[in-house]
Amino acid sequence: MSGTGNCYDNAAVETFFNAPTPEELLKTNRAKPQRTITYKGETLTIDEWSVATGIPATTIKGRIANGWNIQRVLTQPIQIHTSRIDEQGRPKPRRKRGTRFTYSGKTHTVREWSKITGIDVATINYRLRKGWSPERALSEPISVSNSRKAQRIEGPGVVSNFGASKGTGGGTSAQDTSKITFSEREAS
Repeated sequence: MSGTGNCYDNAAVETFFNAPTPEELLKTNRAKPQRTITYKGETLTIDEWSVATGIPATTIKGRIANGWNIQRVLTQPIQIHTSRIDEQGRPKPRRKRGTRFTYSGKTHTVREWSKITGIDVATINYRLRKGWSPERALSEPISVSNSRKAQRIEGPGVVSNFGASKGTGGGTSAQDTSKITFSEREAS
């Protein structure tokens, strides 16, 4: 009694009883075994090597994908940019957006300092990322030769570089414009 359109359709019940049991699911959906790596006689999975070396599993997988040999994969430390390391050799915490810092007794965000100093937000952030002190980042002037804005304003081809225009003869306003006609009737 399970035909399409039949009001006594029991397809849902038939589907329930034909569904695989949890045991059957376990047999078919086994997780792929993780790749193992043997180094100095010790065989571990990538996750286990990650815990043992302190190198993230994604970094290990990426190094292998890039063709590194196993010794280099597991022994080369993770590189941290020197500007991100404090005096004790520990990584510096990252600055959060809107982080405020003090210069000359005033505390503002990078965006606020940009408005005050006229130095672009990206320039201030770049300087701080490179390890500049806030004092240097906010007080050192921008080199005109390196400033994109200065090149846009003062670069060749800008209208301000041309001499004064002698005009087209049409005047500067409707009152100065001579009467121009295009038909014989208007001309007379």
